[in-house]
Amino acid sequence: MTDGPKSRNQFAPVDEQLDLLMRGAVDLVTEDQLRDKLTRSRESGRPLTVKAGFDPSSPDLHLGHTVLLHKMKHFQDLGHRVVFIVGDFTAMIGDPSDRMQGRERLTHEQVIENSKTYTEQAFHVLDPDRTGEIIRPEVELEEDALGLEATPVESFASKTSIRDAEVIVAGGHGFRSKADFDRYLSPLAAGIGRLLGADTKVAASRMAVEDGCTTHDYQVGQTGQTVQPRLYVAIGISGAIQHITGMQGSDVIVAINKDPKAKIFDYADLGVVGDIETVIPALTRALEVQA
Repeated sequence: MTDGPKSRNQFAPVDEQLDLLMRGAVDLVTEDQLRDKLTRSRESGRPLTVKAGFDPSSPDLHLGHTVLLHKMKHFQDLGHRVVFIVGDFTAMIGDPSDRMQGRERLTHEQVIENSKTYTEQAFHVLDPDRTGEIIRPEVELEEDALGLEATPVESFASKTSIRDAEVIVAGGHGFRSKADFDRYLSPLAAGIGRLLGADTKVAASRMAVEDGCTTHDYQVGQTGQTVQPRLYVAIGISGAIQHITGMQGSDVIVAINKDPKAKIFDYADLGVVGDIETVIPALTRALEVQA
C-alpha cells in the first residue's frame, strides 16, 4: 500500500519521534541525518519509507529478528511506512562467511516455504495494513546461471582469519574511504608488528565493512569474528556493544578516536583523543624511528 501526503499535524514533533526511535538503540548513524529526514517528512506531510531485508535461510524468524521488527513497528506507530523484504539470493547460493563451513544451500521450494512462515511471523509484530509489499523469490536460481562455482570455505577462511593474530589494528566508521583505511592502517600495523615481533593483522568494525573499507572476513564483533589478541588497537571505532563483544577479551586495548565521549574509551586501557589524519601518521613515524 502507498500512503499519501498527510497534514503536518498528523506527525508527532521530531523530538518525540526521535525519542521513540532511539529507545533501546546502541548506535544511531547518524542522529543528524535521521532528524533531517523526520523534519522534511513532517514539513511535507509525507511519511518516510523504511525498508528491511530478511534472509530466509531458516524456517523461522529468530529472536534477533524481533529486535528489528519492533523498531520497524515504532516507525509504523509514528505514521511512517515500512517495507518487509524477504530475499532469496544468499539462501540459494549458500553463505560463505561462516567461520567453519559454508551455510547450506537451500532449494527454491525451501526458500518459498520459509518466506511464507517469515511473513506470518512478522505480522505478529507489524501491522499488515501499513506494511509495504513483501518481496518473495519467483525464479529458480541455478549455479551456472550466474557463473558461480561452489568453493570450500575452509581454505579461504584460513588465509584471512584474524582470530589467531597477536596484535590487531582495527578501523571503524571514522575512516572516510577504503583508500584512507589502507593508507593509514596497513603502515601502522606493519610498524607495530616490527616493533613487537608479533603477528599483526588489520581488522574492521561492522560499519567499516558496510562502508566498503574491507570485507566481512576481517570484521570483529557479534556478526564477525571474536578475537583475543595481546594488543587491540581500535581506531575510529565508536564502541558499539556488538563490536565490543568481539574484542573485549584482548589483553590490552588502545583506543584512538576524535570524540572524547566515544564509548570505546570505557573499555580501553589507553585512550588517545585526536584525528586519524594527525595521530596515525605521527605514530607510524615514531615506530619507524624505533625500528
